[in-house]
Amino acid sequence: MVLNLVTNNKFLSIPDALTKIKELVVPIAQTEPISLESGMGRVLSNDVFSPIPLPPFKSSAMDGFALRLSDWNTSADKTFHLAGVSLAGHPISGLIKPGECVRIFTGAKVPDECDQIILQEEMDFADESIVRFLDHQPIETYVRPVGHDIEKGQCIAPQRHQLDPISLSRLSASGINEISVFRKPKIGVLSSGDELVSSNTQNNKLKDGLIFESNKTFLLRSLEKLNVNIVDHGNIRDSRKETEQALDAAAKSCDLLITTGGVSVGDADHITRTIQELGSLDFWRLNLKPGKPLAFGNIGDCRILGLPGNPVSTIVTTLLVAYPLIDHLKGTNPKDPLKIKAKIKTNILHSSGRTEYQRGLFTTESDGSIVVEQLGDQSSNRLSSFNNCNCLIEIPSTQGDLQLNEEVTIVPMANFGIF
Repeated sequence: MVLNLVTNNKFLSIPDALTKIKELVVPIAQTEPISLESGMGRVLSNDVFSPIPLPPFKSSAMDGFALRLSDWNTSADKTFHLAGVSLAGHPISGLIKPGECVRIFTGAKVPDECDQIILQEEMDFADESIVRFLDHQPIETYVRPVGHDIEKGQCIAPQRHQLDPISLSRLSASGINEISVFRKPKIGVLSSGDELVSSNTQNNKLKDGLIFESNKTFLLRSLEKLNVNIVDHGNIRDSRKETEQALDAAAKSCDLLITTGGVSVGDADHITRTIQELGSLDFWRLNLKPGKPLAFGNIGDCRILGLPGNPVSTIVTTLLVAYPLIDHLKGTNPKDPLKIKAKIKTNILHSSGRTEYQRGLFTTESDGSIVVEQLGDQSSNRLSSFNNCNCLIEIPSTQGDLQLNEEVTIVPMANFGIF
């Protein structure tokens, strides 16, 4: 059976596919207010400005003694009367007179009259009433002015920023406890294949020719970290009618539906055809190994991303395509993954024509150089090829075989936060 796919005449590169996705997918526009405590991973729907300066008062950068610099410059013996103590959260009250100093600690408020901190290491003698310092010229004031970190009205978190522990800390420091964010996308996950059996099935009940599903498990667990609403639409058989019913139902309730399997050209592959018949197919097939058969389109307002069925292909296309798509849908500006150069420790066979991502293990040598080794058989069915994997070895479509110590580009798995 031949698929009548009007968009199957071009194999897209990953960059071209992502560009097309950004052109076609409109990010979530609906917003909602949430507490700062619920903000981890959410995407800001507007710029956030600090209502106060930080620090909100003149504060000390070091432990020492606060005094007037003019008094210091005119003091012959560097001896001052001790007026009291300023602790963090417990500032000294009252006017500091000429010739007086205040014992002060890091973060404590500096009295208005003082503009110099003399470090405690420069103290020569002290009792309850006087302090004598070593004669020296301070190299800086050690006084943090009001707004030294953040000025009042300064933008401290821009629109479309995905909140992380540091930005949440910055908002909290400015006294902000409620923020406006974009609604979480609702993402459905569905697997297709007559051969798939739930992992809840006992091993001794596994019938001949069947396998335990793994792709949906990977998708469900890997999407959890993206702070989206996930819906498990289960496994469906290789049935055209069942595929149509499942995709139609899921499209009515999701912003994005991610499927695995059923996107190739076999008689039992119904996902791609169903996308085209119920909606629109924008592109199909990538110039990629593993992961060539990949369908993208929509049914109504729901975007459909049909991933290939081989486990390694599912993982690679999830990392390189699904993640940026979801980031864009959430309203962020997806960043290109970090790529670094490394020298290969073995020869690597590669036929030019498709960009390939092989599983690899990179290490740093004693001289600081980075080397990478290919992790054995790279067949797209071998989940075990990810054992000890900490990077993908990127081999361009124009590249032939690679020789020992040749330089390659690697994409650390740390980019994706799942290993």
